[in-house]
Amino acid sequence: MFKQFIGTAGAVLVLIIGLVSCSPENKKRDVYSPPPPVIRMASGVQSMREFDADSRRQADLRDTVDLTAAAPTRVIVSSTCRVGNSSSHSQTDLSRARDFEFAQVLPEGALLEELTTTPADCSFELNLYNEAGSNHIFHIDAIPIYEKAEPGVHLANEASTVPAPPMLRLTPLLEGVRFRFNNLGPALSQVACTDMVLPELSFNQVAELANVNLNAAKLRSGRSIEILQENPRQVCRVVISAQGIRMAVSPRFTLQLPRPDPVLSKVSQIAKCSDVEECQGPANLATGKALIFQTWRIENPSAYPRFLRFYKKGAAMDGVMGSVSYYLKNLNFPTVLSRIHAHLLFLRPRFEPEQRIQEDAQQITIRLEAREHLTFDAVLDGGRPLENRGVPRWFLYLDPVEQPEFSELSPKLEEIARHSVKVDSYYSDFPYDDDVIRHLTRNSDQNLNWP
Repeated sequence: MFKQFIGTAGAVLVLIIGLVSCSPENKKRDVYSPPPPVIRMASGVQSMREFDADSRRQADLRDTVDLTAAAPTRVIVSSTCRVGNSSSHSQTDLSRARDFEFAQVLPEGALLEELTTTPADCSFELNLYNEAGSNHIFHIDAIPIYEKAEPGVHLANEASTVPAPPMLRLTPLLEGVRFRFNNLGPALSQVACTDMVLPELSFNQVAELANVNLNAAKLRSGRSIEILQENPRQVCRVVISAQGIRMAVSPRFTLQLPRPDPVLSKVSQIAKCSDVEECQGPANLATGKALIFQTWRIENPSAYPRFLRFYKKGAAMDGVMGSVSYYLKNLNFPTVLSRIHAHLLFLRPRFEPEQRIQEDAQQITIRLEAREHLTFDAVLDGGRPLENRGVPRWFLYLDPVEQPEFSELSPKLEEIARHSVKVDSYYSDFPYDDDVIRHLTRNSDQNLNWP
């Protein structure tokens, strides 16, 4: 009886297993094997296999990865790029994309680098999905990405007739600077910079940068609250997107953010005088020696270091020096002035050795720490000596035609601003006597070792 039961149960079990195996609920596993993408470049079209086998392969931001033959319903691209010592990563969901430009999937960190001369070395992982949810992965490994073609977004200062330089430099006064992109549907624009991003704005083919609210800037992750003051020159691009997908980018440009000016104050100047014992400075100048005209103090009011550059006498820099003149007064005709000789007025810092960053024959660069100060002199070069024309009295009238300047630099030592020093006009009567001037001692406080 027991044996009969076992046999009957076994038959029933076999029948059940057979029925389950024939059930329509048991589906065969889906396999998605799409054809590989095609790379479309300005130089021609290559299959991915040809592209991978090309040892000289490189691509432009505007080159395209064509996925039409694969017909995916969803594409996720993971990108990793390295430029110099910096690397960045991003993941882009392209939905039902049939093709995409490299500019659409590069990490923003790589997009903000100078790619016209130094490429980003990038690797890409392409996850393609079909309607059943199966995916297939393609890899593009270690490819240099340059920026040679025209960007997808046109950017120009349309208020100026002067041709734009390769990299447009903008101050917060952005009126007349427009960007254009031929979008066919609703889109958003956003200014993305090295250390910040600005709010997205609705975009329809053309917009002005003046509409961007700089006060609403959002710092990138990990940036300190002082970063925009420490690095006021931000490298940026305008990014156009639709439905969360980047469509195109503008060329790189620099946006110069405002920052507090250094505090300048006059410390001293050579006293006006008529007695030769008190007027050694003008007398020295008359014999061809240099003269400290005024002394100034510069303070860094910020909570971060500032980098200052002073230009030496003879440096070929427009606007960093002022010109001054001697005038001759004839006592018989006191209203008649004769210009004798023009001299240069330049700025010379007094600094500690550790403040020196760079120095050459033309300039010196100094680091001024937070809340610290230094002094500098407004110096007249000696020039050639004055000639005694037999006139009993001279006077020295120094009237700066241009205000001498020094430059402020970014932490990368790029000029971001110039600061002028408004020195006073200087007037002094002094006797001009060859014998007296010859025996005047040089003022040791003038410290004329440099330049």
